[in-house]
Amino acid sequence: MPRKATQTLTEMQQQFVLYRVRCGMNRTEGARLAGFKWPSRVAYQLEQSPKLIARIRNERNKLYQTELASQSVETLKDVMSDPEAPASARVAAARTALELAGDIGKHPQANQRMDQPLCEMSPEQLSAVIGHWEEERGTSHQGHNA
Repeated sequence: MPRKATQTLTEMQQQFVLYRVRCGMNRTEGARLAGFKWPSRVAYQLEQSPKLIARIRNERNKLYQTELASQSVETLKDVMSDPEAPASARVAAARTALELAGDIGKHPQANQRMDQPLCEMSPEQLSAVIGHWEEERGTSHQGHNA
């Protein structure tokens, strides 16, 4: 059997992926809206399927790298240019923008990996990136409480 055939999803499976990723529905609601007769049971089975797991992961990555990335950049620009925003928020947004550009950062190794899709990172790489984000989040929360 050709490999491409194993990666093909039915229309209902494609709708399930759409509802899960693009609409943010839980798995049972996604299966119900996609038209499955027994949504709770089918949703569980769908999310155990390697080809569905791969498709959901792929669709999430596309969403993160397109719409959400653009929206995130716009949000950073809005915060940085808002004269009514607290100075700490404007500085945090500017710092985040510079870190994402790779110009600054406490963890240059994590910054170097940011251009790599999350799904291609090793557990160690993901851990470094998450640690970096958590540290930055802690720093920004301290600025708000000061």
